[in-house]
Amino acid sequence: MTTRGFLTLFQIPLIAVIFLPVACSPLKTEEGASPPIEMSDIQVPAGFHFEVRREHELTVAICDIDGAPYTTLPVRIHDTNEQLLVEGVTDDEGMFTTTLILALGQNQVVVEAPAIGIVESKNVVDLIGETTELRIE
Repeated sequence: MTTRGFLTLFQIPLIAVIFLPVACSPLKTEEGASPPIEMSDIQVPAGFHFEVRREHELTVAICDIDGAPYTTLPVRIHDTNEQLLVEGVTDDEGMFTTTLILALGQNQVVVEAPAIGIVESKNVVDLIGETTELRIE
């Protein structure tokens, strides 16, 4: 083995030994900056609860032009992408009430209520706050 081959053989481990401690040393923070924290250091306050969904109570009242309620009338509620959320029928007072589970930011639904003697009704409803009442005549 030549002297040149011998030096090359030892140069690679020597370079690794010199630079490895530098590469593995902790990061230095800028003056005044907070040091990085570990996930185990994070403390969640008591009672904290993060939601990605919300509840909204929707009441639909369906009646004819004289104010008489449509009873046992089918009601379908779906999102604006035509995904069915819930369906049911009106009660003896022409009311259908449901609690919708919605994604945060989902602020509209479509309410469909076909009735005898009227054209199928599709209503886009804005969901503001926690409750919404819709009257269909």
